[in-house]
Amino acid sequence: MPIIVNLAKPKSNIDFGYELGCWLLVAMEYGIKKCLGIELVNGFLYTVSRLRGDSMETLTRLSGGSCSILWGSSEGSLVSSGDPLYLVSGGVAKLLLKASRPGNWFWHACEGDGRPYVQEYGVPPTEIYVSEDMENFRRVLTNVDSDPRSRYFHYMAFDERRNALVATLDDSNLTRVVMSLDHGRS
Repeated sequence: MPIIVNLAKPKSNIDFGYELGCWLLVAMEYGIKKCLGIELVNGFLYTVSRLRGDSMETLTRLSGGSCSILWGSSEGSLVSSGDPLYLVSGGVAKLLLKASRPGNWFWHACEGDGRPYVQEYGVPPTEIYVSEDMENFRRVLTNVDSDPRSRYFHYMAFDERRNALVATLDDSNLTRVVMSLDHGRS
């Protein structure tokens, strides 16, 4: 842990399969203030918890597919639990968005100009969404808008130097990378 803290200087920590929260406690001892844990409780039931003192405090329970924390800010964490996307904040999980097709799920998130972007993965068309206020998300574009032959978005990131949203399309596609210099409006 000291090597990671010295090299990366993390401000937050997520422990998947936290059990008793030992690694979260160690992270807090090294000055990392925001520490969350995700634990699979029973089949498709997950708890999202934080360390409070020396014990774990359950913030919320989510059921669905695989559970992933995609992005976090002072306003809360964006958590994907299969096809729903939640904002977990203050012990409450608020449903923000459902994937465009049943069985699709939210796969990646990134930040650009202070806005969170989330990317859907699965059966086409898959979509990228953005939020101005962490409450409402709007569709930015679909993989089919980028290239009608593509099956899905593979990954996305925001290039701060170019102020550009960058996404990759599926591996078998001729067009592999798409870039928008206006936050996905074109």
